[in-house]
Amino acid sequence: MKNQLPLVAIIGRTNVGKSTLFNRLVGDRRALVSSIAGTTRDSRRGQCDWAGTKFTVVDTAGLDVTGTETIDQESIKMAQRSIVDANLVILLVDGRAGFTTVDKEYAKMVLRAKKTAILAINKVDSFKQLHLANDFYKSGIKNIEIVSAKNGSGTGDLLDAIMRLLDLQPSAEPDEVDLPPSMSNDIRVAIIGKPNVGKSSLFNKIIGEERSIVSPIPHTTRDSQDVTIEYAKREGKEAKKHRSIEATKQEIKKTKEQAVAKEQTPAEEQLAKSDDGNQLLAKTESDIETDRQNYRLTFIDTAGLIKQRKINDKMHEISMAQSHDSMKKADVVLLVIDATENVTQQDKHLAQEILDSNRSIIFVINKWDEVDDKDNESDQKYIEYLHRSFPFLTWAPVIFVSALTGFKVSRLIDTVIEVAESQRRKFTEADLKYFLHKIIRKKSPPRKQGLRPPYIHSISQLPRRSLVFVITANETDQLVVPYLHFIENALREEFKLWGCGIRLILEEAEGEGRKS
Repeated sequence: MKNQLPLVAIIGRTNVGKSTLFNRLVGDRRALVSSIAGTTRDSRRGQCDWAGTKFTVVDTAGLDVTGTETIDQESIKMAQRSIVDANLVILLVDGRAGFTTVDKEYAKMVLRAKKTAILAINKVDSFKQLHLANDFYKSGIKNIEIVSAKNGSGTGDLLDAIMRLLDLQPSAEPDEVDLPPSMSNDIRVAIIGKPNVGKSSLFNKIIGEERSIVSPIPHTTRDSQDVTIEYAKREGKEAKKHRSIEATKQEIKKTKEQAVAKEQTPAEEQLAKSDDGNQLLAKTESDIETDRQNYRLTFIDTAGLIKQRKINDKMHEISMAQSHDSMKKADVVLLVIDATENVTQQDKHLAQEILDSNRSIIFVINKWDEVDDKDNESDQKYIEYLHRSFPFLTWAPVIFVSALTGFKVSRLIDTVIEVAESQRRKFTEADLKYFLHKIIRKKSPPRKQGLRPPYIHSISQLPRRSLVFVITANETDQLVVPYLHFIENALREEFKLWGCGIRLILEEAEGEGRKS
């Protein structure tokens, strides 16, 4: 059929999370397309919609192995049939189990078929577990993605890779696809934090009476809610003044009238009534509007979830799940910390969740007005303490606020906008080529004993995901995690990407010689 959707097959041994990944890609929000009986058990098909572009995902649940760690013949036949039918194959493996004999058999099957394939390393649920992926770079499959089907981290990058490898383009229909971040002033912000740090107070202060609430959307199953506000950000000295959209319109009208009254001479009065005069007034309005840029900020408050309840393991689990759901919706995450208390393990768990989700982050230090005996160095001392507590988030902005008094809340919103705009930046090939040359001169990739050092050919930016970069290199398995951290931090330093989540994807160079 001419209009048949591309088919993506998920294969792999038992208990690696195939069905979990299938549900993550198809999700509760998408309808199940069909249920097709397999030879040994049912496989499932569902439709995935990513950026307005649809493709079919098949969960080959029957591709399991026996307890003897050998692939039974029926599973082999089903795997081969799925590989033949698919436009792209995802070989899912368990990062914690290592590259098993059965995984290697599946990899050989995919390579023999010469199919476009992605090796997806599952169950890498945190930043600290990234080293688990090292074994899999010897699989022969060049496209590798690290995911957690359980918590969703990395699945956006997996979907981007599917789009790239199948040469699929986002839909051009505005009704079918959200505008790319760079084309929109819409910013989604999640407010995250442990109980009683002041999330609700901060939320209420942000959406206070002086701002225009556009659309309160109550959730039906949880106590959180989303509120969208329109927010006017001005340049220069006015940058911290935030008005509702109605106030903005009144300001434009008033300034326009003043401009006409001041600038027109008696001889120009007729001009104001003519078409040319209307154009003059339109230009005046345009100039004023240019000076003030409007943003739509949607704030997601999770504070009500465990309010007035005893915190136990079950509620903590629910809280973490709710926080993750909020983070998935957000462009920027505000992690609220109570300045009057020490950083706790729960604060660190939430920070780890944000880090794993690859979202932009801002530390919000609330109740700063309640801290006694502050001096000129108190801010810096606290930041140093914060960096010791969160050593992998030293690049995140820190804003000291009081949700009660409103101290620096406007500064916080300005920072949200600045971080979101940085997250949406696009870099030219020349920018990244110069950057690569600069960092290689500063620090070359380390050589493992007895092996050739990796050679990095290029760094490129994925077109849709603003700060996802593809590193094309020889011997990608030799690019150790500390060196990838160095590249990530160098990107932030070079391009001033403070607070921004950055993702690096490794791609083995094809047919490119090593340059001297």
